[in-house]
Amino acid sequence: MEYDSKNEIGKLYGSFNILLTSIRTHQEELYKFTQELERRVEERTEELLDSLESLKKAQKQLVESEKWHHLEHL
Repeated sequence: MEYDSKNEIGKLYGSFNILLTSIRTHQEELYKFTQELERRVEERTEELLDSLESLKKAQKQLVESEKWHHLEHL
């Protein structure tokens, strides 16, 4: 917003506009940062779920292997 005045009210109005612009800029930066963090959390969660699935498969294979090992020695 524009207010063309050289008096104290005009200066105060100008200062508030500068402050408002700064707040908006920071809000936009915060929004972008939040979106990036959410994306990274989703990505990392997917990686962890994939790792967990791999570990479960490996554990199952190990249990089966041990079962066969014990059966061979009976």
